[in-house]
Amino acid sequence: YEDDDDEYMSDDGDDCMEEGDDLEGMYYDAKDKIDDEPEEAADGFMLVLEREDEMSKWCWKAMKRLVRVYCSLQRYADMVQMYGRLLEYEWSGRTRNDTEKAINKLLDVMANVEAETLASVHEITTKYVGT
Repeated sequence: YEDDDDEYMSDDGDDCMEEGDDLEGMYYDAKDKIDDEPEEAADGFMLVLEREDEMSKWCWKAMKRLVRVYCSLQRYADMVQMYGRLLEYEWSGRTRNDTEKAINKLLDVMANVEAETLASVHEITTKYVGT
């Protein structure tokens, strides 16, 4: 599950906000459970999404992780839904490059899923990129 999700990303100076610190802690708590307790990790990432009052990098990161966890758990309907939600997600710190990297990495992760699921993922991706 390692990738560069946790590399430095600009957060527009909001690092003094307690809510952001709490969400960051929740994110990392969930991430720590991915290998040993993936269902609990998924629940933790969902808590990040539920607790978020406004769009931020923690929701973005949690959604990317959820796609991966759902794929590993073979919860393909949840994976496809979260992937679509991720592509529609807008926040000021997200760049086109962030989105392209996320799409490429997640498509690699999902490459071996059943054909029908993969077709749904490609349809969502095509709608998003407009090709």
